[in-house]
Amino acid sequence: MALRALLLTSAAVLLILIHRMSAADPSSCRAVWLFKMACSQPRAAVVEQVKAWSSRQCYDSEGEECSYQIVTEAPGYVEIKHTNLSSQKSTALNFTFKPPDVPSFCSMRGLSTTAPPGGSSPYCVLHNLVNGSGLTQEAGFREICNAAMCPSMDVTACGAA
Repeated sequence: MALRALLLTSAAVLLILIHRMSAADPSSCRAVWLFKMACSQPRAAVVEQVKAWSSRQCYDSEGEECSYQIVTEAPGYVEIKHTNLSSQKSTALNFTFKPPDVPSFCSMRGLSTTAPPGGSSPYCVLHNLVNGSGLTQEAGFREICNAAMCPSMDVTACGAA
């Protein structure tokens, strides 16, 4: 019961904060994912997925599922770079994980910024990475994202990972 109240309160606070921070910039996307697990698990899943897709050879139709690289890695933070194969435009991704020491709850915040025009969809680069890592299948998974936080969300169909 206390965990559920913590989750609901955290989600409400996050929505208010994200709404205040959001801008209608189509080259930027913010999203929040909530998990019923320690932050070390989603962090490790994202890092492993980046490593798997860093050397993967893929074609234009799979552009968000390859060409990733880790720029910076710390216990509560991962910075990633993605390069679109067809346009050679890069996308900067940042994930923060809070609180780092709670064993049964994690808030993972993502920010994706793409160099327009012709880059990858900021939403799809985030979404496909989280989906490809298997995190969307975890018990208690919840994504908080909308068109105000991520304008490219409503106009782009992301490929399945």
